[in-house]
Amino acid sequence: MLFVKWGKYIRNISNKQIKIKKMKRITIISIVIILVTISCKTKDSIEVQTNIFQDLKAEFRVDDNKTIGWATFREKDEDGIRLELSGEASVLFNGEKHDKFSNLDNYFYSWNTHGLEDVEYTFTDNSGTSFTNKILLNDTINISIPINFIDIELDKTMQVKWVGKPLGENEEIQMYIKQGNLISGLSFLGEEGASIIEMEPSFFDNLSVGEAVLYIERTRTINNIEQADEAGGRKVLSVVRNKTINITAK
Repeated sequence: MLFVKWGKYIRNISNKQIKIKKMKRITIISIVIILVTISCKTKDSIEVQTNIFQDLKAEFRVDDNKTIGWATFREKDEDGIRLELSGEASVLFNGEKHDKFSNLDNYFYSWNTHGLEDVEYTFTDNSGTSFTNKILLNDTINISIPINFIDIELDKTMQVKWVGKPLGENEEIQMYIKQGNLISGLSFLGEEGASIIEMEPSFFDNLSVGEAVLYIERTRTINNIEQADEAGGRKVLSVVRNKTINITAK
């Protein structure tokens, strides 16, 4: 009797262990199914059609004779989350696919070509609807660095009075210096009517005496585009000039 009871006890334990193992398997399978379902929902949510704000930029690098097109897409408006195009959605630059994708940059998609030329953006959403917008070189406002601007001193505030019109509405100027793999601080100006930009000595902390390249970028923002859904879009027109300069000690 004792043996039988013990045997029953063993069988009961074994049955419980089997049930527990089955429960564990069922629980693990359930968790996997839930995780897969969640991941699928996340993926599908990107592909669900929504109003998409088109954020477009063209950068005309005059002295390098190069044009760069940039594009990123935001959910619902200009402050929306940046989206990676998926499903049937795509963007073309002058009829060509992008050269580079990076979700670390402000603009996810970029394309470049030799020469200065207009950029046509064709954005197709997941419903198959296409929107075409252009940024024209003739719509930019030119800027250049004075010919006689050659030397700067490391310990002295640098001022540059650019050649071109003063800043207008929705315009900005950025200036920085590159020396090999090093780059100075970024000087920024967005004051309407301004015509001089400066850089404090602290911006040169990681630079040294010798040759370097000065960059000035003038951007103009147009807060509407020709073709868009209800979210709308904007265009940023950029002219970049650069010039080799000499950094000297005080």
